[in-house]
Amino acid sequence: MKHILLLLLPLFMACSNQNNIVKEVASPNLKNKIVFELNDAGQLFYSISSNNLEFLQPSALGFELKNKSLKNNFKMLSSEVKTNNSTWETVWGPRKTVKDYNNQLTLHLQQKETNILIDIIAKSFDDGIAFRYVFPKQNNLSDFVIIDELTEFNFKEDYKTWWNFADYDNYEKVYYNSPISQVGDSIKFKRRPEKEERSNMANTPTTIEVNDNLVVSIHEADLTDYAGMNLLNTLNGFKFKAHLTPWLNGDLVRASTPFQSPWRTIQIGKNPGDLVESDILMNLNPECAYEDTSFIETYKYIGI
Repeated sequence: MKHILLLLLPLFMACSNQNNIVKEVASPNLKNKIVFELNDAGQLFYSISSNNLEFLQPSALGFELKNKSLKNNFKMLSSEVKTNNSTWETVWGPRKTVKDYNNQLTLHLQQKETNILIDIIAKSFDDGIAFRYVFPKQNNLSDFVIIDELTEFNFKEDYKTWWNFADYDNYEKVYYNSPISQVGDSIKFKRRPEKEERSNMANTPTTIEVNDNLVVSIHEADLTDYAGMNLLNTLNGFKFKAHLTPWLNGDLVRASTPFQSPWRTIQIGKNPGDLVESDILMNLNPECAYEDTSFIETYKYIGI
């Protein structure tokens, strides 16, 4: 079981930039940081840096629902900070004991004209950043349908990227290496035109080499009652946007409050090996549902 320690640390900062509200949270080792900014239009953006290098520039957050837009006109009601420091045991993987150490920031937002409540929870780990949306139980929103998730990943430069085409079907396909600007370019990279692969769109995980000492990977965790996330190359700078796998009628997610999205994860390491060794996805996924795991036998396998 995980035991959570609550602390208030100087790792959480808040300030006002003219009419904007800025809040941030850094990892325990102070290297990784996510910054949120609510601008004067009431739209929330985030940016991510590692070792003081901001590789993700201000990127939009929000949703479009059927008959409602949750894009802007928000105000911040309050925020909460805490530190989670625990260890837990797993029955599989390279390590029996997994350390879950992160600093967490929760933002409580309310849209002015609809009074709809939405929370953003962000966790800063030494090996990456994660955030998710939470819809509390509320009178102003009960059943709803998401028709677009507005989450962006707006990179500072045209970094080298490893990716494969998204087709809503499988992940067992060729990975390509290109600048961000060429991700999903079906004319340049598509080798099987008969395959219904989505142009300008990649599966997750997608891995980006920022420089010789910084590699990041975009993925998701705790994907429960939600559509899988693909990455749409917006062809606007070096920006990806979340593109959710739809139902046949075009609905993306059908939900009722209380409800939470999967975690949007950005693993961070000095090299690709650090991404492989990262425990961030294990820490963000739900705990084992089995009380008795004695029937599970683990072993090591080497091969294909």
